[in-house]
Amino acid sequence: MPVSSHFFLPLGGLLSVLDDLKNAESLSDLAKVLGYRASALAFIVHQIPPSSKYTVFAVPKKAGGVRTISAPIDRLKTLQRHLSTILYECRAEIDSAHKLKPLSHGFRKSQSIITNAHQHIKSRYVLNADLEDFFPTINFGRVRGYLIKNNDFKLHADVATVIAQIACHNNELPQGAPNLSARVESEVASNASRPDEMADDMPF
Repeated sequence: MPVSSHFFLPLGGLLSVLDDLKNAESLSDLAKVLGYRASALAFIVHQIPPSSKYTVFAVPKKAGGVRTISAPIDRLKTLQRHLSTILYECRAEIDSAHKLKPLSHGFRKSQSIITNAHQHIKSRYVLNADLEDFFPTINFGRVRGYLIKNNDFKLHADVATVIAQIACHNNELPQGAPNLSARVESEVASNASRPDEMADDMPF
């Protein structure tokens, strides 16, 4: 079960959420950052069988075919929401530090389909590209590797592993989970077009 929402302060001082995460070196440290007891986090990650963590079902797509939804059980969903909150705050810190205005309009608290559409009000034409099977291409290794190697994160390998275990199911990013997060964003600059992401939809 989650404990206090106070973040882990490994040096005894007031650190940012990103600093707390970067200073974490183990599952126990990550549990403190997430506001969980280590035993509770370990139980969800390691003791609940993977087959019992999600309910999988299909929903029809507007354009035909079906979309596979993997809905996490309540205990995992709560954990993923805690992780999502932490990663949102980290992304906000990173954007602020670099004075970046994010291009992505998906999975951001201040962005929506309305802010996405606003970018194209004066455009004569708008091309919308839907990336096929976007979520399954974000696998466990990509999530873990990004958190370890990205210059803004550079997390301890053990911490990155646990985060990837929380976020992924069957070695991919599931549709239906409330987790993610600090995505790997493509910063694309072009004089002719302006791509503005809505997750797997990219208008130009």
